[in-house]
Order: sequence, then structure tokens, then C-alpha cells
Amino acid sequence: MADNYLEKRMDDYRRGNSAPHHSGRRGLLFPAMAVFVYPADAPGGDVMLRTLAQAGYKVSFGVSDQANGSRLAVSTGGRYYPLKPEAVAADLARRGEAVAALVMLGCDCRDTYAALAPARSIAVGVSQPGCVSVTGQTPLGAAILTVALAHPEVHL
Repeated sequence: MADNYLEKRMDDYRRGNSAPHHSGRRGLLFPAMAVFVYPADAPGGDVMLRTLAQAGYKVSFGVSDQANGSRLAVSTGGRYYPLKPEAVAADLARRGEAVAALVMLGCDCRDTYAALAPARSIAVGVSQPGCVSVTGQTPLGAAILTVALAHPEVHL
């Protein structure tokens, strides 16, 4: 029976009738742009990292508790930086990745990460003067809005 199944599949393949291949990605894909998220171990940080990575962003992040960094990198697809902000900026520059957005989860770390020279800053969960704020959303809702707001074609 297995031989008949394989034989039929090969015949379908030869005729070009093979089953359509579906990608695991959904929605819009964005050009490969870099974003930096801090602190990624804040509530909803894993959702933020995963959503940005699935949209096609090059996601880098830092954490407030070093023990969470490697776990988050493995589970979300982001690049964990256990380095000082100046070293992070130097490594991203060496890779040719200009930071399109600094995503701040519940804090204001613009002064700390000024060396990244982000094109824009997005505060999630709190209102911060001088940057785009995303408040009153579920973690997934905030992540989806951040995906759109981080894009350089969105003018605020």
C-alpha cells in the first residue's frame, strides 16, 4: 500500500499536480530592517520579539536580568546582546544594520541606548514625551502596532 501511495505521488509530481506548498508566514513581510528592544524580559516582551521577527525585522534585544537573555533568543528568533550599549552599537554598525527603531517596553532608555542612533523611539506600555507611545493594548496588539510604527515609510 505504501508503494502505491509513493508511486501515485511520483506520478502526480511528474505531471505537475503536486500539492501546493504553503509558507508558515502570514501577513505582510517588511524589508529587513533592524530594531532593538529593551528590556525584552518585560511582560509581553517575548510576544514583541516573536512578532517583530516573524514580520521580517532583524530583531536585537537586551534584558534587565541576564538569565533570561539566551532563553528569549532561542524561543523568539531575536539576537541577544549581553553587552554595554556602545558595544551593541559598534556590533550593529559592523554588521551594517542601522537601527530603524528603539522599542522600549515600560521604560525610557533613550539616553542609555543613544549610541544606537535609532531613527525613532517607540514606548510600549507607557506614555513618553518625544516618542511614539503604544498604550492600552494587549501584548499582541502592541506588537502588531509596533511592527507598523517601526517601518520607516510610516511618517508620524
